[in-house]
Amino acid sequence: MKLLLKVLLLFTLALSLSSWIAINPYVSGSSSSSSSPVSLIETDNTRTGNGTTHADFNNAFIGSAAADRVVCVAVAWFDTNASVDDFEIDGSDATHIVSTNINGAKARINCRAVASGTTADISVDFDANLDDNVSIGVFRLSGTGGSTANVDEEEETASSDNQIEFNNITVPTDGAALYVVAGANDNSNSWNNANEAYDHDLGASRGSAAISSTAGSYNVKADSTNNVARAGVAAAWSPP
Repeated sequence: MKLLLKVLLLFTLALSLSSWIAINPYVSGSSSSSSSPVSLIETDNTRTGNGTTHADFNNAFIGSAAADRVVCVAVAWFDTNASVDDFEIDGSDATHIVSTNINGAKARINCRAVASGTTADISVDFDANLDDNVSIGVFRLSGTGGSTANVDEEEETASSDNQIEFNNITVPTDGAALYVVAGANDNSNSWNNANEAYDHDLGASRGSAAISSTAGSYNVKADSTNNVARAGVAAAWSPP
């Protein structure tokens, strides 16, 4: 009987120890929950604004609602005069993430947290009449835990080569990146090392965007056929 009790006691202690190891995150080999990968999805896009001082995209699809959803809007245009004066997503100011311009080619990304609904109005006001359409892309971002984006700005003049390269940004493990390019003519872009979201012919100019969730540091390129002024911006987010 005493031997049986000792066996039962040892068995109970073994079970208790294994359970404690399984739930204790500080013990090597224990199981613990990890954050989910960042999700970045293109949900809608348009081109608009030629001849006016604003580019509006009403009822743009922003994807499924979520408590941690962030709506990011990519804007690209070519105009030597018109610059962004006000940027709103769903009726409120959107946070500026990154922007650049060179010789009239301009690109930028603005974001705002929008937890509810599946559509939103996008409003971008300019300080002068637009000479061409504006490219607008809408992206649903989640899983960042409020982490700050790493950004990159790239510019090519008309005397440079016919591609713009993003060399200074790394896609984090389980992260995602958004790339936006504006060009001074309407020749199409061919993306390398990123997945094209859209490539807008804006009339006399071009606006294009791509995304990537492949972790690492590598050359993302947007190739065109002519040497023209081109501006590019990128933002990469990591999980918390």
